[in-house]
Amino acid sequence: MKSTVEFDGACRGNPGPASYGYLVQTESWTETGCKYIGEATNNVAEWTALLRGVEEALNRGCTSVKAVGDSEVVVKQMQGEYDVNEEKLVTLCDETKAVVAEFDQFEIEQISRDGNEKADQLANQALDEADETHGKFVFSSD
Repeated sequence: MKSTVEFDGACRGNPGPASYGYLVQTESWTETGCKYIGEATNNVAEWTALLRGVEEALNRGCTSVKAVGDSEVVVKQMQGEYDVNEEKLVTLCDETKAVVAEFDQFEIEQISRDGNEKADQLANQALDEADETHGKFVFSSD
C-alpha cells in the first residue's frame, strides 16, 4: 500500500517547548497525530515527527512511503548529505532508518513551508494544547 507521510516539528524557543505533527495518507484513509514532547530543540521535534509518522505508516500496513517535510536538515541527514553529530539526533536517525528499512520503498523530499501546512498545524495544535494544560510557556533570554 502506497502512502505519503507529511511531518513537521514545532518549537517555541530553541530549545524550548516542542511538539510534532504528522499526517499519513493513502488512497483510502488518512491518519494524523501530534504530541507535545516537552523541552527540546527544533531538530529533535522535526526528527520525532518523521519517526512517529513512518511508525504509523508501518503500523497501518503501508509498504511504500514518500515522506515530505520542510526541514532541510532532516531531509538531507536522511539522504546522507549532511552528517548527524548530536547524540539525541543520531539516536532518532538510527531509529527512523530502522523503521524505513521495513518498507519495500521509501523516499524523502523537502517541500516548502506552505506545502507542509497540515503537519505544521498539527504540531502547533499540540503546543497550543500544552499551553492550555500547563499554562503559558515562559521564555527567558538567558
